[in-house]
Amino acid sequence: MRNLIFWLILLVSWCFPGMVSAGDAITVNVAAEAQLSSPYIALGDIAGIIGGNEARLDSLRRLNLGSAPIPGQTLVFTKELLGARLVAAGVDLSGITWNIPNQVKITSASQVLSGDKILLEAKNFAEKQVKTGYAGECTITPLGNQRDLTLPPGYVTLHMDAPAGIRYNGSTAIQVNVLVDGQPAAVARVRFDIRLYQDVIVTAKLINAKEKVSLENCRLERRDIGRITPGYITDFNKIREMSVRRTLPAGIVLTGLMLDKPVIIKRGTMITIVGGDSGIEVTAAGIALQNGYEGQLIQVQNANSKKLISAVVADAGTVRVPIYSGK
Repeated sequence: MRNLIFWLILLVSWCFPGMVSAGDAITVNVAAEAQLSSPYIALGDIAGIIGGNEARLDSLRRLNLGSAPIPGQTLVFTKELLGARLVAAGVDLSGITWNIPNQVKITSASQVLSGDKILLEAKNFAEKQVKTGYAGECTITPLGNQRDLTLPPGYVTLHMDAPAGIRYNGSTAIQVNVLVDGQPAAVARVRFDIRLYQDVIVTAKLINAKEKVSLENCRLERRDIGRITPGYITDFNKIREMSVRRTLPAGIVLTGLMLDKPVIIKRGTMITIVGGDSGIEVTAAGIALQNGYEGQLIQVQNANSKKLISAVVADAGTVRVPIYSGK
């Protein structure tokens, strides 16, 4: 019924334009094609509006006819659809002459952010994250292509995140949040295969249980750290004088769990027991009741009182009684 009223008013405005005073008459010339940059369709975006008083002209120009198409897309209005939108907007149609083409094509302005650009920025972000935590040679390979994104016009910024962190034993997901003029516009998710290679210590030949590691039976070898057991060793100085706990064949990546520190205090040897608190240090002669390596807690005996004590190996001839604090 409202559409019928609209078309009756249009018919009157077309057939009897003299019924409206010249000073109040308004003419609306709707364009056959229009391009928008806003998220909604205003009558003034698709039509030239002249005549009448400025307040009413401004009201008509700002009249909201609904949501604009997404950036880069086109919406086609027929006369009937445009009439329905005008009626739904509750516009005062009196005193208006309408010139409307059979079809009105409305296109939202857009810009394209290339998939290659997204991949490059995401790769640079991933590379920085890798360099923050590790040293070594890194390869970052995209897993698939990234499609182009059609965005509204404006200044584009990208904010990146790795929600699950950087992974070296599976794919790494990088989330790319795309903002236009500071407002969220799109989200892209890209995946990479990230490999980090480091020089790690491996056995150069068979090493028997309890045998010390050395430059003769071990070597540095470039390995993909995402494919080896955690706890690998990169500095030989950190394991110098250590021995292997079990027999290891050649080509095994050494980890801390495979090694024993060198024994620097042997069972039955005389040692110095050091204890004390609040800046006062007390020493006593003692006997080691266990073999021990630096930092290990072992049982010792006070040579004079024969009291058994637990102490930490400090060096080849000294143990320290730990100080326990509690309430």
